[in-house]
Formats: sequence, structure tokens, C-alpha cells
Amino acid sequence: MIYNPTQAKAMLRKQMLVRLQKLTPQEAAEQSRQACQGAYALPSFQSARVILAYRALPGECDPAYAVSWALEKGKTVAFPRCGEGHKLQLFVPLREEAFQRGAYGIWEPIPAYCQEIGPQELDFILAPGLAFDAGCRRLGRGGGYYDRLLCETKAFCLGLGFTCQLIPLVPEGDLDQPMDAVSIPGILYKR
Repeated sequence: MIYNPTQAKAMLRKQMLVRLQKLTPQEAAEQSRQACQGAYALPSFQSARVILAYRALPGECDPAYAVSWALEKGKTVAFPRCGEGHKLQLFVPLREEAFQRGAYGIWEPIPAYCQEIGPQELDFILAPGLAFDAGCRRLGRGGGYYDRLLCETKAFCLGLGFTCQLIPLVPEGDLDQPMDAVSIPGILYKR
């Protein structure tokens, strides 16, 4: 039987979604806080001027703790919007009500209430995922949005995840881009 990374990823996505449904909201909040501590520990996060974060879906590690810290330190925080060709558009919100549910049920910036920036302006990226491994490989939801973004920027990319999302090996395809580091509660892996 020939190994097919696309099929392996599809099976793993289903398994990970089942695992994530078992996390209580309290566990998710505490593990999100702990994973964000890994970001604070990185000199590249501390020195970053422009950070890309995301608004967490249910079952995703929430970067809100890192976002709050970054804003308190005067950093610019941008958020992604799913665009054409499976590319992320990047926006800095200019007001609190600058978000609406967009593609895939994700809270995305409303362009009229934001300032658009380019990938080259990013210094640091906080990336969600369904699974991570110690080699800093990431399994996303299958759209390839972050993989395309990472090809367009030199920003440091940190995957944020829960303990249950750490697996021995994430299947890789030709277009997959590794993270520079992965933060799981109590553990920080670097490439």
C-alpha cells in the first residue's frame, strides 16, 4: 500500500476533532493561558512590532492572552481574513466591533473597520492547528491558508496548541510549511 499524506491528514483531522471535543471550556482556557506563556518566553515575540493572531474557534487554543499582553506593550496586532485563492488577507482592527463571522464560521476582520497590511510587515505569527509534533510540523484544517502565508513572509511563526494536540508525527505534504516553534502547555519546541 502506498502512503498517501492527503488521506493520512484527513483521517487525523477526524481523530483530532474528536479529541478536542472532550476538552472542557475550563481546561481549554487554562491550557490556552499556559500555551501563550511559551510565546512570552520567545525573544522574537518580545521584540516583534507587528503580530498576526487569530480569533479562536471552539476547540482551538485561544491566543487572547498573548494578544492582550502584546497590546499592553504597544504592539500592533493584525488578524487574518480568508481571501480568494486560499490566501489570507491581514487586517489591523481600528475599533472593537471590527469583526464578523466569515468563511468557515471564523470571526474575521471587517475591512471597512480595519487597516490592511501585507505579509512582509509581520514580525511574528501565532498560528492555530489541529495537531503538532516535536519537529514543529502542524496539521491545519486543510485549506493551506497558513502554508501560503508562510511562503510570503519572514515572520517567526509559533503554533499554539493543547496537550492533546501533540502527536508523534504530523503527516506532511509537499506544500506544508513547518512552524519555527510550537507551544503546548509546559513545553516549547523549536526548530
